[in-house]
Amino acid sequence: MRFHLIDKLLSFTEWKEASALKNVTYGNSEFINENHYMDDTLLLESIFQCAAWLIVISSGQTLRPTIVTAEGYQIYEHASPGEQLKINITIEDYNAEYATIRGEVYKKDKLCVTLKNAILKLVDTSELEDPEITKKYIKYLTQK
Repeated sequence: MRFHLIDKLLSFTEWKEASALKNVTYGNSEFINENHYMDDTLLLESIFQCAAWLIVISSGQTLRPTIVTAEGYQIYEHASPGEQLKINITIEDYNAEYATIRGEVYKKDKLCVTLKNAILKLVDTSELEDPEITKKYIKYLTQK
């Protein structure tokens, strides 16, 4: 799994919640639009990527989510290079096939994005990626 909208997992409780950081930089020029801020859809995507890492870790690298629906999202603030984002997600419910999540993105204490409800389909990862590479990336994301 190679996600670039999460730089560090700050904390997580398996199958419940996670917090992560993203540093917005010009180094990821594909993320910065012509108005010199991070594309708003990528702010929403950062919520999904945080949830994806939580699910991959919680499942022992056996499951990975795909987005089925996203409802009730609102974008309040843009994020510009030099700013640090904090992403919070909560798994509201899950079973063997689906997870329901909600999330927020903040810069400092300002709310940038809310996602009230999303349904994720949980898929088997056995044929999708090299587990050793994923383990290394999890170690990198969770180092103190």
